[in-house]
Amino acid sequence: MSKNFIAHVRKNEDGTWASPHRLSEHLAGTSNLAEMFAEKFESGTWGKAAGLAHDVGKGRLLWQSYLQQKSGYYDEDAHLEGKKGKLPHAIHGAELVEYLFGKGIGRLLAYCIAGHHAGLPDWSSAEGAGQASLQFQKTLVKDLGDIKSGFNR
Repeated sequence: MSKNFIAHVRKNEDGTWASPHRLSEHLAGTSNLAEMFAEKFESGTWGKAAGLAHDVGKGRLLWQSYLQQKSGYYDEDAHLEGKKGKLPHAIHGAELVEYLFGKGIGRLLAYCIAGHHAGLPDWSSAEGAGQASLQFQKTLVKDLGDIKSGFNR
């Protein structure tokens, strides 16, 4: 993952661009916070893993291009081409943790990551419930191989 990939951009009140929030910094910071919060129920390691994986989908050239086009922010080091429409990113992290940790804890972390912006609307306590949203989102993952190649199981 490039150290120049961007997680978030915003404009200052005067209309100039604030320094972009780099993806590597965002993932490290989020993982530290998630670890700290999860330590309260003796699950710091899992919190850290979820924090590290939650936005790995932003570490794709396609998503970086989407960010640039939607925001109007241009990073001359990025060398990106435009893409219109909405482009998911959370499902890549969900798929990654299930790949790394399996169907047990990996699936639990996958639900946390997949729903970290809007939740998963069909989740319930019934056996098998909630899988429709997660399974549908997984069908959108076309380029996870690039992300998986950086990790060992």
